Amino acid sequence: MDLWHDGSHLLNRLVRVVPGFLSAEQGATLAWPVVTATLEMQLPPVFADLGRIHAGSPSMPLACAADALIVVCRGDMASVQHMMWRLDHLVPAIADRNGHPPAVIPVVVASHRNGARAAKQVSELLAESPVAPTLQGVGWLAWDPAGANALQEGADPWAKPLRKSELMKSARSVMSLLASATGLDHGEPITGRKRARRRNDSADATGTTGAPVVSGEAVNSEPPVAAATHGVGVSADEVADSPVPSFEGLRRGWDAARGDGGR
Repeated sequence: MDLWHDGSHLLNRLVRVVPGFLSAEQGATLAWPVVTATLEMQLPPVFADLGRIHAGSPSMPLACAADALIVVCRGDMASVQHMMWRLDHLVPAIADRNGHPPAVIPVVVASHRNGARAAKQVSELLAESPVAPTLQGVGWLAWDPAGANALQEGADPWAKPLRKSELMKSARSVMSLLASATGLDHGEPITGRKRARRRNDSADATGTTGAPVVSGEAVNSEPPVAAATHGVGVSADEVADSPVPSFEGLRRGWDAARGDGGR
């Protein structure tokens, strides 16, 4: 079955969605390798929300096939630490299966006032972690409940007022990181008539596009509200007033978790 035409729902004129499961148990018996192979054959770019994935998740074949793994956390200390601990287990598991580590793009959900600073501090912290070689930059997504609600209700993300929202402005920056990591060519439909595609000559020749792009979510956070146009999950937790994480405090927590005394 062609998922693009027969197995998906039209969200808007640019995006179709294949619905997921209501519970993790429902997806435990799915033939994930078959689903992965099907998604790899899709011509449009694929964004897959894998939820709270871990090394033992049945959806790991899809994560291993991805061009990039986007992990989402809030801008508070606990959420960033959970994201780091999850990457510390997930990245080696994918590397063991593939023979090479994945390309990782962490995304911090924070207020537009603190977003850039939070992303910078998380980037500095991750630069000292074992997963540093896999990082393709750290982005941030604005905590914008009004913008997220507008997307859920079917508003056009490229039309005003949603186009000018903090959510969409920050999402475009995340897309730039994703383009650098994967070669995903992204153009605004109302200005360039250039549609999202992969810069891959062999893909154009064969009619396939290779592995899908995957959006993951950091463990121990609430189910995301998906900004489907960009495949980025937004945590439903209140983050508008979350403080920017303390670099020193997070580093001490990371060193303590690794048990190396800060070495």
